[in-house]
Amino acid sequence: MLYITYFVHGTTLDNEGGIASGWKGCELSEHGKRQARNRAGSILGRWLGDND
Repeated sequence: MLYITYFVHGTTLDNEGGIASGWKGCELSEHGKRQARNRAGSILGRWLGDND
């Protein structure tokens, strides 16, 4: 069985300012950086392949 894992980016400075930046590159806010660290910690050491 194939499992697909999808992650979205953390909160950006534009997001916090109410701006939908689309494809524009934008820096993560401090909150977004915490989100990224938390997400990395939650998957660290997990096998992302076949879970059978």
